[in-house]
Amino acid sequence: MSMRVKAALVIMAIVSVFTAASFVLSISFTRINMKEAMEQDFSLALDLADSLVSTKITLLKSDANTVAERLLRADSAEEMLEIVAVQTDRLTNFTSLTVLDRNGIIANYGQPTCAAMLYGESKYPQQGFAGEDSISPTH
Repeated sequence: MSMRVKAALVIMAIVSVFTAASFVLSISFTRINMKEAMEQDFSLALDLADSLVSTKITLLKSDANTVAERLLRADSAEEMLEIVAVQTDRLTNFTSLTVLDRNGIIANYGQPTCAAMLYGESKYPQQGFAGEDSISPTH
């Protein structure tokens, strides 16, 4: 083999090695940057979702407190039922509203309420009877 051919082969080998190394490094760099960008995007999306859910829960609690304040001024179970009916129709985020006391359901409007869920296994009535505000995820 002539010296020119050897020199050309060496140059081609060096260029090939540099090209391959550049390719591998750029893929590695891209993978690392893409992973970091995705983690930042997911973190931002999680923060945004958390903020939206927190805001929605705050609004639901405010609506529930408004209904509770109106119910406290009611003089009878019939008046409570009327208030619950009006508020359920007005507050579209609620599928039903139920007024309870320790003896059972006083007024219910909307989808039927499962008494077993309210009394047997649910912590929400006990929280209410203890004077705490609570909104159950199921009713």
